[in-house]
Amino acid sequence: MRKPLKSWMNRQLPLLLVWTNSYERLTWTPILVLLANALEAPEALAYAASAYSAANLVGNILLGAASDRLGPFRVAGASLLLLGATTLLHLEAWSALSLVLVRALHGFFASAVTPTSLSAAVEGSEAGRRGRIMARLGMVIALASVVASPVAGRMVDALEVVATLRVQALFLVGVGALGLWAGSASKPVLQAAGGELAAEDDEGRRTALDPRVTAFACAVGFAVMFGQNVLFYALPLKATAAGLGPAAVGGLFGLFALGSVVAFSPPFSKFADRYGRLRPIAAGSLVSAAGMFLLGVGVQRVWLPLMAASLAVYGFGFGLVFPAVSAAAADGSSAGRRGTAFGLLTAAFSVGAIVGPLLGQAFDPHVSPFTLAALVMLSSLPAARLARAAAAPVFSGRA
Repeated sequence: MRKPLKSWMNRQLPLLLVWTNSYERLTWTPILVLLANALEAPEALAYAASAYSAANLVGNILLGAASDRLGPFRVAGASLLLLGATTLLHLEAWSALSLVLVRALHGFFASAVTPTSLSAAVEGSEAGRRGRIMARLGMVIALASVVASPVAGRMVDALEVVATLRVQALFLVGVGALGLWAGSASKPVLQAAGGELAAEDDEGRRTALDPRVTAFACAVGFAVMFGQNVLFYALPLKATAAGLGPAAVGGLFGLFALGSVVAFSPPFSKFADRYGRLRPIAAGSLVSAAGMFLLGVGVQRVWLPLMAASLAVYGFGFGLVFPAVSAAAADGSSAGRRGTAFGLLTAAFSVGAIVGPLLGQAFDPHVSPFTLAALVMLSSLPAARLARAAAAPVFSGRA
């Protein structure tokens, strides 16, 4: 592959991969319930969600590490091809158990795309640009999250479930083939470097994966997704119980997306590069926690303006944290271990997403799930002491 084309591919293909993965994941929201009802097994939805998350967690680690050896585009491309196949397998489910097993298989292959995309996006990049790169990816995720479920719902209304899933499978196969083509034209980082690892610590010693920085990034990543999934599970339930309709609930989540989009845009998208990773993570966590504390005051119709403000505030804080913590994961790893680093980070995302709703439900009504989420987000900040001693100047903002 010629250098200009390779450079363009390395910049743009991760965006397409992240869009595809985020869009694909959320299109199942209106579709899965129809499949479960067709099987007369609505109870399968909860088991299917757990199976998907558990398989996704395992895949984050295994396939993220595999991308270091095989190349991120190859692993992402192959996973998307298999994801297209498992999309069609949903149509062959004949029982609740078979649907759960298909969802587990689907979750495993879906897990490869995010860590490999993040790894590919920062390949060959300067440390001082990684925050902006991650903000662009965050923007794509946010936009995909806004349009995925409504588009899928309209497609199901117009085409029915079978045709919708066939179109989706074709799209996944097309993007997967593009990923394989890009991967075949480039060497994996370890092979290209002759097995040498590129990262160095402050004293010039060669490193592969700094456990202190990785532990910090994973702690923050866990807290971020803990809070987000508490929001996704608890807000619709409490808002509906308070008499708010679907339009109001959708509007509140739209304000969350709007807040994150603002943070993913200049000048805020440059904060992680200009001020280091720690400051935006700390500021974003404090802002997000403030939004959650405001929601903890009460989800009631009379509090709707306060709820709207809290969702926008929370989204803005989330948008500050995501690019900074993703860049931090890259800072704590060498070029040949970035897939592993991002695999661990996305695994922490998955654990937070699983544990958040479970604990939120367990402590409710004694403690508001939103208050619990705020406390968890604040509790991750002391882990910064691990990273501060280990990190390069660009990480801590001392550059």
